Amino acid sequence: RLEEEGLAGKIPPCISNLTNLEHIHLPVNELTGSVPPELGQLRRLVYVNLSFNALSGVIPAGLASCSDLQIIALRRNNLEGGIPYFLLNSSLIQKIDLRTNNLSGPIPPLLLMNSYARLEFLALTENSLSGEIPSSLGNLSSLVVLIAAENQLTGGIPASLGRLSNIHLLDLTYNNLSGTVPNSIYNLSLLTYLGIARNGLVGTLPSNMGNTLPNIENLVMSGNNFQGWIPGSLANATNLVIIHLAQNSFSGVIPSLGSLPNLQKLMLFQNYWLEAGDWMFLSSLMNCTQLAMLILDGNNLQGDLPSLVTNLSRSLEYLVLGSNHITGTIPAGIGDLVSLSMLYLQDNKITGPIPASIGKLHNLYAMDLSKNRFHGNIPTSFGNLGQLSELYLQENHLSGAIPADLAGCKNLLALNLSSNILSGPIPDGLFGKLNQLSWLLDLSHNQLTDSIPDDVGSFINLKSLNISNNISGRIPSTLGSCELLQALRLGGNSL
Repeated sequence: RLEEEGLAGKIPPCISNLTNLEHIHLPVNELTGSVPPELGQLRRLVYVNLSFNALSGVIPAGLASCSDLQIIALRRNNLEGGIPYFLLNSSLIQKIDLRTNNLSGPIPPLLLMNSYARLEFLALTENSLSGEIPSSLGNLSSLVVLIAAENQLTGGIPASLGRLSNIHLLDLTYNNLSGTVPNSIYNLSLLTYLGIARNGLVGTLPSNMGNTLPNIENLVMSGNNFQGWIPGSLANATNLVIIHLAQNSFSGVIPSLGSLPNLQKLMLFQNYWLEAGDWMFLSSLMNCTQLAMLILDGNNLQGDLPSLVTNLSRSLEYLVLGSNHITGTIPAGIGDLVSLSMLYLQDNKITGPIPASIGKLHNLYAMDLSKNRFHGNIPTSFGNLGQLSELYLQENHLSGAIPADLAGCKNLLALNLSSNILSGPIPDGLFGKLNQLSWLLDLSHNQLTDSIPDDVGSFINLKSLNISNNISGRIPSTLGSCELLQALRLGGNSL
């Protein structure tokens, strides 16, 4: 057992002389070369873990001679070639972990129909495996974990996987699977994790899936072509922690999920036809005291933003409701959501002034209120947002001066105040205090006066600067200090 000992070089073939060796545990080292085929001479070998090294070559077929082998872990190496047939057709192997290699070809079918009942863990994620999932995998009656995500698997999900009555974790995300999900999958009552995201799957979800998957904790089905309503029965799966059904074609009203005490992430974005109805779903989420992520952008949410949004969990970190049809105003109580790090309400029809209480969100990292109908001044309280790295307020009806208090946002990487009615000069010294700006600064299409300040030269890492349709005066020579500048727009001015 020599885990994380800085071992380098190759595994010597003479290891085969240790004829009584049962365990080889060498993960997290710097071993190179191939897995020695001589390991096949260790007839008492029960356990091999060579994970997190830099081994290459193929998995030696000689390991088939290790008739007592129970666990083989070769995760995160550079192994290539196919998966040897003997691995899935052994009568004793309990765990196979081949994640994050360069393995290719099909997953071998099971050939010995009564000899593989002991396999409990099969991990093949992050390889280049192709072809269809063998239906014979459904005969692995002891299987608890099956993860084959991030490969190039095609075809449908075999209905035979519904016979895996002991399975807890099934992850087939990021493949090229197609067709409908067999109903038998939704009857795997011990499942805690179902991951089939990022495929080409179609169909609807069973109305009773929250009852047939009573132990489900993570439901990850995003990036497919599912249609129909999101089942209200999910509220009965009280262990749910993550619901990720984004980027599908779901429609209808978002169901109430307030009976899920452990819910942390609700991600339904980019379904386009999902509706808020009377916003009862939002009211119910007030009971989800662990909710940290609510992402509903790119849907068909309509009506005024309810004031009860401010009563959501104080653990809420992500509130993303952009690209909907939301009206009304932002309630002043938004400042009570003290854990918020991301507030995205862009591309709606929200009006009124921007609440000064947002300045109490000291953990805020990114805020996008662009493409709405906000009016009034930019709150001076924004200067309290010392962690803010992105601020987007463009395409509103904001007026008044750019507040000098923005100098308190010393970690800003991107600032866009364009296409408003801002007036007056750019505050003295503001640019010098926002010298971390590196992505963009856009003040275009306002009614600013006076010259471009000399401290524009503080933006030594800035890539995009747009002050067009705004300003008069001279172009300062200090602009030459912006050595990484890739886009400069000064058109439509009186320079």
